[in-house]
Amino acid sequence: MSETHDIVVAGAGHNSLLAAAYLAKAGFRCLVLEAQDHIGGDTATEEMSLPGFRHDSCSTAHNLIQSSPTLRAYAPNLTDDKILSSVVKSPPDLERSNGHNWHGSCHGGDMSPEQMGDRRPVPGWAQHRMPIPGLYQTGATTHPGGSVSGAPGRNAAAVMLADLGTSIEEVVGG
Repeated sequence: MSETHDIVVAGAGHNSLLAAAYLAKAGFRCLVLEAQDHIGGDTATEEMSLPGFRHDSCSTAHNLIQSSPTLRAYAPNLTDDKILSSVVKSPPDLERSNGHNWHGSCHGGDMSPEQMGDRRPVPGWAQHRMPIPGLYQTGATTHPGGSVSGAPGRNAAAVMLADLGTSIEEVVGG
């Protein structure tokens, strides 16, 4: 039995899944393909320290947050004796464990002014449309960048839906 799809989404990171969800809600048949053995891209967790303890494998800030005087002021019981485990990974370690962590960054590349806004990922490709008609991109490399905001997926879906003759507002009922 062969199935047909209106849209093929390559990659099952959270932004791709969000874009596919908007497109499916609009009535398009979407096929999501993922090369890894799990979905979620950089939102994945893995067992990295103590057995049974799963960590955000892309996080690079939790250790900094734990030692924050501001956080300690609001959570005085967050003391070193309460922290059961800590994992410190260098940028090369992060890149080796997850190829999405380019140069150890979970943000799909540099978040400097040279790669922001209409220059993300490169000039001319910032509006989610690629030079090949019908090919779009989303994810941490696209505007507004990495982190788990879902904004790149939502933005890409808005562009695709507009090109397909509808709008994201019509799809979500607003």
